[in-house]
Amino acid sequence: MMHNVRWLAALTLAICLVSATAHAQFSVLHGFTGLDGSAPYCTPLVKGGFAYGTTVGGNLALGVVWRAATDGSSYNVLHVFDGLDGSQSYTGLITNGTSLFGVTVLGGSANSGVVFKLALDGTKFSVLHHFTGPDGDIPLGKLALVSVGGVQYLYGTTEKGGASGNGTLFRLTTGGKNFSVVHDFAGGVGGSAPHSGVILLNGKLFGTTARGGSSNLGTVYKIKPDGTAFVVTHHFLGADGEDPELGTLKTDGTQLYGTTYFGGASNSGVVFKINQSGTSYTVLHSFAGGAAGAHPNNEVVVAGGLIYGTLLTDCAFASGGIYRLTTAGTGYSILYDFGSGLDGGFPVGGLALDGGVLFGTVRSAGAHGHGTVFRL
Repeated sequence: MMHNVRWLAALTLAICLVSATAHAQFSVLHGFTGLDGSAPYCTPLVKGGFAYGTTVGGNLALGVVWRAATDGSSYNVLHVFDGLDGSQSYTGLITNGTSLFGVTVLGGSANSGVVFKLALDGTKFSVLHHFTGPDGDIPLGKLALVSVGGVQYLYGTTEKGGASGNGTLFRLTTGGKNFSVVHDFAGGVGGSAPHSGVILLNGKLFGTTARGGSSNLGTVYKIKPDGTAFVVTHHFLGADGEDPELGTLKTDGTQLYGTTYFGGASNSGVVFKINQSGTSYTVLHSFAGGAAGAHPNNEVVVAGGLIYGTLLTDCAFASGGIYRLTTAGTGYSILYDFGSGLDGGFPVGGLALDGGVLFGTVRSAGAHGHGTVFRL
């Protein structure tokens, strides 16, 4: 009986989330002008009434860190990258409550990217680490905050570099100390080119690589935070997905959820779930293209038995959209189609859910042609 009560409560929450999200009014919080940022590729971080993020271009053409009020009342540039302190941040920010942390894919002392830190108000910007190649090159994945032995570490990935040039998993403290390469991706069946970050679940870190594996179409892997017990738990084969891109895996506490850019029945990408051991892998949805959308490029939101995500291309106006389905893979629908006006187009980043409201970014178009920050 208690099981039924809990199930009904979860279903009620899911229905409320569906109703609240599907019927909320779409609004643009900020349209980038070029001078104040351009081409946001990030999933926004929402905290304390503000959405925080980064852009690939704008101002000095090297990207900015920005903050927008979630009610659309204000927008501020918190930092302008100058190349020496980084250039082009793709995957957005994380926070420990007092500071923001992120990566840039280029810039720094060797133009191989940096890890950076700044206060929530944009002050106290500092570079925590300059990548040089052997320690990693082109950090793409969003950072993860993980406590190890009472010490807070930042974990992240680089697309290239490392011992074999196939990318790395690295860590360093939030103060920029004790940097180390936790794992060098070997290529081949061991995976290569990790474009996403990692997530901690039951003492293990889980992530994906965009290349490598038995068919060179990408992998899902797990590893202990100390770098031991690395295991590839799934090799993508094409029909079940191909090329998991920028999206860090998400969890409901038991299963892991993610997307691939290609693969599936129409080669337009899939939403999948996988258990922690890798013994159970399921394609929840295979994107059909056209008005039904194609090519999910980033992480999903998992809440109340529902999955929300973005599609980079296709949909009604061929400019991407926002989709929803259940964690069982049923009830797929497009919640919003981009490209109908000044809303922008082509969402590279994923979504953030805060207070029943979805927040995101699109990389182009909008009122000034440089992308937007939105809420739904």
